[in-house]
This record gives sequence, C-alpha cells and structure tokens, in this order.
Amino acid sequence: MAHSHTHQHLGLVHSHDHHHGPAGDWTDDTARWYAEKFGDWPSQALLLEQLGLSEGVVLVDVGCGTGAFLRMLAARVPAARGIGIDCTKSMVDLARAKTESDAVTLHEADATALPLDDASADRVVFLNTLHHLSDPSAAMREAVRVLRPGGQVWVGTDEDVYDMSGWTNGRVRDHLSGAGLGRIRQTSAHQGDVVLNLLYAVKGG
Repeated sequence: MAHSHTHQHLGLVHSHDHHHGPAGDWTDDTARWYAEKFGDWPSQALLLEQLGLSEGVVLVDVGCGTGAFLRMLAARVPAARGIGIDCTKSMVDLARAKTESDAVTLHEADATALPLDDASADRVVFLNTLHHLSDPSAAMREAVRVLRPGGQVWVGTDEDVYDMSGWTNGRVRDHLSGAGLGRIRQTSAHQGDVVLNLLYAVKGG
C-alpha cells in the first residue's frame, strides 16, 4: 500500500511518496528540499561499504538524485568511474552543480533507456529507486544489458520504504531472477534507525 503525505515548503504545497521525493514533476524547490533533507542519508555509505569496489570499476547509479552516492564513491575509490542516471532534470542539474569530480558523469535519462553501450559497466545500483519505477522489470533488463559478464546489480532499499510501499525482498528477487541474473544473495546493513535491505546478483552467474 502506498503512503503519501503533504507538506508546505517555501510557500508551495507538495505531495510526496514516503521520504524519497515528491510525486509528479520535480521543481528546483523540491530538488533543493530533497538535497537538504536526504543528501547525506546513511544508506549511501551503507551500500558503498558493501560493494567491495576495486580501482577502475565502472558503476552506474540509476536514480542518482543529487549525486551524493557518486560523490562519496569518487572520494573513497578515486580511480573508479561513476555514472549517474536520473529522469528528473532539476535533480540532474543540482547533481551537476554539486559534483566537481571528473570521475563522475551525469545523464538525464530514463531507467529503461540508459545512454550507455552494451557490456560497459561493472556494477549497476538501485538505491531506494526500484520501487519508484513505473516498469522495474524493463529497468532491470536494461541494467543487465549494460553490465559486463560477471558484473553485478545491487538493489538497496530502506526497511521503512518496504513498510510504506509494499515492496519486499522477495519482490526484488523476482525482478533480479526475471532479468536472467544469477547467484542472488541477500544481506542487510544498518546505522542507527536506518536499516538497508540489500540484494545483489551476477550477470552470467
């Protein structure tokens, strides 16, 4: 069951789903609101710690928002290349304004049509993103397309997002297996009250 609420910010009323952004069109105001409230959300560090990345890895962040996860990646794994994808222009504009690393590139694009070559990435991550997508199965197939053989898809979802959106680890697992990914594994990580559910799977595994 979906959960939504309404709040007033800078004189504007926004309805949004749970805590990861307004429903409908994003504006510059709502993008700034998101950056201020969730720009340093603990889930970003929790995911990065689990990935076990090596130098030279190419990582695609689908639904990158303000680019906070990619900036963290650039700081901690300097030789990695981060590619951010978001369908919302105001979010991509804000991410570009906040991101100075030459190792990070950002694209305004849909999750079902990534502007990337086949077999060009080592990791694709969906951090609190998959449940927002209108066609998560198509997005997962597109993630598999851009992965190299042996590459991994990681899906990280906050526990309270599951509670509010009706998603489950089983539902994520179905999308991973449905896209032809194998060796599916499940774990979790937490910081304070934030619990991040993690599932990952391997292309050709």
